[in-house]
Amino acid sequence: MEMLEYWLWLIMVFGAGNPKIWTVIHVSKTPKRAYYILQDENQRQRFDLTEVQKRAACSITLDKVRAVLENCEKKNISVTYFGDSVYPSGLKSIYNPPAVLFYQGNIEILEEYPTLTVVGTRKPTEYSVRVANWICSELAQAGVVIVSGFAIGLDSTAHRAALLSRGKTVAVLGCGIDVDYPRDNAGAKKYIIKNGLLLTEFLPGTEPFPRNFPIRNRILSGISRSTLIVQAPERSGSLITANLALEQGKTVYCVPPADIFDNRYAGVVKYLRDGATPVFSHLDILNEYYAEFAHKLKPSILFETSNSMDDSVFFGTDENEDKKTRTSSKKKSSDENEDPSENNDIKKEKKEENVADKMQQESSGDMKIKDFSALNGIELDIAVLLSQEHQMHIDAIVERLGADENEVASALTELIIEGYVFRFTGQCYGIL
Repeated sequence: MEMLEYWLWLIMVFGAGNPKIWTVIHVSKTPKRAYYILQDENQRQRFDLTEVQKRAACSITLDKVRAVLENCEKKNISVTYFGDSVYPSGLKSIYNPPAVLFYQGNIEILEEYPTLTVVGTRKPTEYSVRVANWICSELAQAGVVIVSGFAIGLDSTAHRAALLSRGKTVAVLGCGIDVDYPRDNAGAKKYIIKNGLLLTEFLPGTEPFPRNFPIRNRILSGISRSTLIVQAPERSGSLITANLALEQGKTVYCVPPADIFDNRYAGVVKYLRDGATPVFSHLDILNEYYAEFAHKLKPSILFETSNSMDDSVFFGTDENEDKKTRTSSKKKSSDENEDPSENNDIKKEKKEENVADKMQQESSGDMKIKDFSALNGIELDIAVLLSQEHQMHIDAIVERLGADENEVASALTELIIEGYVFRFTGQCYGIL
């Protein structure tokens, strides 16, 4: 505890992620000696401190440090420091490792399982969302921990895919662990804590200032074996994480763009041109992970020959629309050729689909949850709506409820995890 107090004192004086902490440690050797050296005005001159840092070194007492630790204990926030037994080994060798980390959940999963950092734009295309969801779901089921930055967009997609696949996920925050940012994701924190880890180097109560996120990115890349870029424009913050990963000697994977002329994928094109590894399937990553983590992965996933998504995912085509197009095309061909056997095939196909729908209705009917007393707000509205329908597309739910799309998506995630709702293909949902 004493060692932790002095490490924490250093980040309270210099700020989280400030490399000057390591300049001081290099001279003083230990955080405790650094504390006493910086109490001496003459000694402080050796470190070229700013006026703000000089005042902080004088005004921040160990009692204030202990008050922070007491606040963490009240909020069930755990704290570790560089050199502690549970401090992530992946961060020990990076440039400017975080002196102190605050966390909730199981920090040991960073040592027990293979990890992959997934990054991407906050404004993804439908293509990128579908690919990220597919790849992250498959990797999570195989035993890979999905790491991301908890932002809206592709970060949220990665976390949600891992949770819905009953996998593990780690959210690295650019603010205090007790700060609800982004607000749309606040409800997901309890599920991440239960099935993974919330991690940050920022003191509780720290607001999500823009300068925090580039600082945070070295942790994102540092705790994982590799980094996957799903979609990024030329100036995306995701590319900072990718650069850091390369500096740390990590592999950088990229999802090939849906359109090489679309500037929304320009960052990915650049990295692919410079030698990043293209990813067309989760197997591209698992095959490389298997050599090192064979004992920690589910081997059956490596020998699957069929994908859980069809080729339409790589063309941004809605699955339901694609099926309608194929059926319409068959019907048109039948009308033109006057071939009754074709009509019979279509009728047979439609009959089989109706039977499958009926079986789904009957099986879900046996498990229908009628007690929604534990729900409230948007979650209750969604549950009641879906209990009246067989299944609905997320866009239809948004339209019927007149609610925000991100709010509905977040609520659906919670309802699935809690066992109220089942997710079908094509972003359709139904009550269990």
